[in-house]
Formats: sequence, structure tokens, C-alpha cells
Amino acid sequence: MDQQQISLGFLFPHVKPGGYYILEDVHTSIMYPGWGIDEDKKNTTLAMIENFVRTGKIWSKHMTPAEARYVTEHVQYCNLFKGEDQFSITWIIKKK
Repeated sequence: MDQQQISLGFLFPHVKPGGYYILEDVHTSIMYPGWGIDEDKKNTTLAMIENFVRTGKIWSKHMTPAEARYVTEHVQYCNLFKGEDQFSITWIIKKK
């Protein structure tokens, strides 16, 4: 999941104003039995998104403070789409 957050921090400044950034496979943040993943649930991409929706601020241990601030300040709006089975979660961000 770290690559999702690293990529967002690095690539989002390159999105043109009014453009979209799409982050797919966010469902990998959910720890399904048998996946053998032992991640800190506080640092998952889904937790980062849910925190942003609640607070309007990005926090990620995988981004620099400047990257997180940039993303926070340049999101016009976003939507989190979840499939009925929760095996498909996508986050779509529109840039100011």
C-alpha cells in the first residue's frame, strides 16, 4: 500500500488543474484472512482516505509533509467508490 501513497504524493502535482487522479485497488488496504499481510491499519491507504474525508487533511507516513500539504490544498473534491463485495474500491480526486 505504501506505493499508492508514495505515487499520490509524487504524481499529484503533475495533474493539470481540473484533472483527475484515480487510485484503484484501494481494497488492498483491507486485511482479508489468508493474505498474510501484517500492516499497521492506521497507515493503510483506505485509512488515509477516510481520514481525509473526515478532516480534509492528508496524513501519510509515506509522503513528505510538503507532499501531504500540497495534496490537501489542491483537492477540489473526491469520491470513494466501493463495489458491493468490497473487493473493488477506487478513489477519484479532482484537482483544483
